[in-house]
Amino acid sequence: MIRHLVGTAEGDLHFRSAGDLFAADQAVMFFHQSPSSSRMWTPVMEALEERGVCSVAADMFDYGMSDQQTSQLTVEDHVGLLLGAARRLTEARLIAVGHHTGAVFAATAAVHEMVSALMVVGYPLYPTWRDKYERLGGRIGPDRFSDDGAELAELWAKLNASIEPDTGFQARYDILVDRLAAGPLWFTAYAALMQTDLDAALVDAIATGKPIRAVFARDDAISRVEPSVSEMVGSDSVWVEGGPWVTVEHPKRVADVVAGFVEEIT
Repeated sequence: MIRHLVGTAEGDLHFRSAGDLFAADQAVMFFHQSPSSSRMWTPVMEALEERGVCSVAADMFDYGMSDQQTSQLTVEDHVGLLLGAARRLTEARLIAVGHHTGAVFAATAAVHEMVSALMVVGYPLYPTWRDKYERLGGRIGPDRFSDDGAELAELWAKLNASIEPDTGFQARYDILVDRLAAGPLWFTAYAALMQTDLDAALVDAIATGKPIRAVFARDDAISRVEPSVSEMVGSDSVWVEGGPWVTVEHPKRVADVVAGFVEEIT
């Protein structure tokens, strides 16, 4: 795994890459959910590298090792900066793959010329603005920790409850670290999504005519929107075992699905 720091007008973006990006004609670009970082994709990236598939993943602004945004970025603004930075790392055609929040970023990226295909994992196609607010807006609020750290213990318990119990400690610990690294205002990506028409983002991606694949994890609450997503995409979704952290719970299975999509469209 190679790490890169790329400067932009908004600040530095941190990337991880696997495989020879400089020689690749095609590479997968991963977009993480929030609050998280590119680290959630590293087990998948390592499995793909074993299969000869190159990949790159960025930490969005405010997450991981990327800088904090200096202005309130829209999803479109953020994606433009991410793709511009990625182009400085590789000339390869990019297959955009995103998970949850990252799925909206990936769909937004699909309209750009440098992206040749799209995979959305758990696309958050909330049926109404009220549902969207409940799922996103209702979670928004700055972290505040008391001197005894009781809230930290509550956060650890909440994260553990969302992850399959047999997931290794290091993976669970990394999820907590990325959550805390986002800082008290950990929800900036959610704020951007609140201002985004999630239906239109996917419709615009579909309108490009580029290959699109929808993937859902069986134990992920967002899978309840799968019928609407598959109807929009016009094909059956791929189902994998796992929950909202499927990329660390079952990375090899996710890598199989991504590699199969890459092979199919190549």
